[in-house]
Amino acid sequence: MKNTSPGQSPQRKVSKQLLKSQEHQETATLTSGVDSGMATRSKTELITKEKTEMEELKNSVRDLKNDVKAGNLNLMENIQSINAGNEKILAGIGALQKKVDDVQEELTGKITKVAEESTKMFEAVHETISANANAVKDLEAVVEEMAGEMEAMKLELDSLKSQFTKVSDKCVDLEARSRRQNIRIRGVKEGAEGENTREFTANLIKHVLNLPEAPVIEEAHRVPRFKPRFTGEQAYPRQIIVKLRDIPTVEALLKKIKYGEKMIYGNDSIKLLRDYPYEIVQKRRKFSQTREALYGVKGVISGVFYPARMRITFKGISKTFTNPLESLKYAKEIVVKAAAAEED
Repeated sequence: MKNTSPGQSPQRKVSKQLLKSQEHQETATLTSGVDSGMATRSKTELITKEKTEMEELKNSVRDLKNDVKAGNLNLMENIQSINAGNEKILAGIGALQKKVDDVQEELTGKITKVAEESTKMFEAVHETISANANAVKDLEAVVEEMAGEMEAMKLELDSLKSQFTKVSDKCVDLEARSRRQNIRIRGVKEGAEGENTREFTANLIKHVLNLPEAPVIEEAHRVPRFKPRFTGEQAYPRQIIVKLRDIPTVEALLKKIKYGEKMIYGNDSIKLLRDYPYEIVQKRRKFSQTREALYGVKGVISGVFYPARMRITFKGISKTFTNPLESLKYAKEIVVKAAAAEED
């Protein structure tokens, strides 16, 4: 596009010339009105001047037309340039639109693929869940069946436990009855019996119980277990089991023994005990604290009866206990306190 030359534009130049012409006309009119002497001016000069002005005006109009024509050319060039730019923009938009379409198509394909894979995966998961649900139902049925079987087995086990307890109690009772002719001697040093254990134990019983004659002993021997590890004063000797002739003899001998009474034979402190099975010994041993709490209390008669029952008699009232803790509580909180209050 052409740029116009600096200075006045053609339009402004024409306008000034028109204004100048009008001013001349007005001046001429005024001059003619004011001073009639000016009318004598040469008409030739006025006409020449007007022609000159008209010629200039024509030139200005011609220049204006040329300028307008040049401006139109420049405008057309600009329009063509703009159209070319628009075409490039449209081409870029088209290319961008194509890229957008390609990306959209690619994304659509990927989304479709992902959707298909997700659908397959969900279907597989659904099938797995259905299979697991069926498996769980089967397992529940098996568990219910096993629960029923276990309940039956529990009942059977409880029955077997009850039967076993009864049989065990019977076996212990039979073993205890088979030992009714026996007594145990505790505290005799190892080797003190010599080679004749029967004669030694008969003389020992006669001595410690002050009997007129030695009891008849069928058998006598040490407990068949390992010998003590220690020797001398640290040694804990094995007990001696003595089988007497009959049960009445055993009962008569044991009645002569008081609870807690110390018996001395030689330099040894010994005890004579009933020969009970291990199970009964453990049960009876649990009443030891109660017997110690009642030991020496006046007006109290107590004893542990077969197999493991403790009877406490105080002020003519007897109570029997099978629970060691209950017997100990009764002894400490009632019997001992009542006896102490009477002494005060």
